[in-house]
Amino acid sequence: KTIDLAFYIKDFAYSRIEIPVDILTIETLDEPIPRTADGVVFLTRTDQDIIESKVIAVLNSTFVRGRDMVDIFLFEDKLAPDSAERIAKKLTHLGIDSFMITMQIRKLIDARKVHTRGISEIIGTQLDPQAADNINRGGGANAVFDHVMTILTDKLNLGANNQS
Repeated sequence: KTIDLAFYIKDFAYSRIEIPVDILTIETLDEPIPRTADGVVFLTRTDQDIIESKVIAVLNSTFVRGRDMVDIFLFEDKLAPDSAERIAKKLTHLGIDSFMITMQIRKLIDARKVHTRGISEIIGTQLDPQAADNINRGGGANAVFDHVMTILTDKLNLGANNQS
């Protein structure tokens, strides 16, 4: 679901600004697991549910965030052999069909420059310098984008040619 937040300055004509906000739920198939931070125990989602939720966010968001694509790239190893089936089940539960997925993948490809700029920004500002340098020497944002698209279409069998 998407809601539009509207802001304006009272008594100032044409000052209205609208910001769309996507509200997404994390579909889970695993029971929460206990983890600790600073000696406090929290229940959290499994690594597999979290990375699968990143994939779903990329497929189900109006505005795809570069951070989600970078996370899919960085945490690909958290996808399990059954992740394709698990994601398909979660997408079905969310009412997202193969046509919608195919359209979103086409939008991603069509907006490649926008996404690679966002990915590049994340690499440059949110990753440690050594990791950023390694990614940039390996092809940078373009390589990350291409690899994420390969994960979506080949590894997870998403898109028109892959889904039944």
